Amino acid sequence: MSSDIETHRKKLKQIFTYIKMYIFHVLEDLSPDDLTWRPDNTKARTIISYINHLMNTEIYWLKALDTSTYDYVRRDNSLNEIISLFEKVEKHYLRLIDEATVDDLQIRRTIYEEKDGEIISVKQKGTLAWTVLRLALHTLGHISHINHIRYSLGKPPKEGGDYWWTYTEIMIGLFDIS
Repeated sequence: MSSDIETHRKKLKQIFTYIKMYIFHVLEDLSPDDLTWRPDNTKARTIISYINHLMNTEIYWLKALDTSTYDYVRRDNSLNEIISLFEKVEKHYLRLIDEATVDDLQIRRTIYEEKDGEIISVKQKGTLAWTVLRLALHTLGHISHINHIRYSLGKPPKEGGDYWWTYTEIMIGLFDIS
């Protein structure tokens, strides 16, 4: 059983590490103007707004796990400040995974009680494993948006950024019951 727990921890850490590698990959070779570009006459999101959102989402879920006092990213944070925070938060998640109990490694989602479309309480707190998987899937979706913007700028991401496939395979492996 102990080796199963270590294997599970290893896979979750790989997923989280690949998330960061993929984020950093899609940011390579972008200028400050690229980060804030949006099509004319639209309210489209920018690359930097997606990066801020991804960082704040990681902080939100750390707070949901009752393990964080990080401040949310503001619109005036520089990309370097955000990347530095990504690195600190990554270490925090990796430490949580190292210290995870068997229960933390179960996949159990957060369930909210809602009234009139508003969240009024948490009925069931999600586990660390669920949080990591949720973050991975959420990040993948927004990286797709960022890549679309890159193509619109005529700056497609460099080759070699197939991190999404690697962490998708690892996620699938979490459910390997053979």
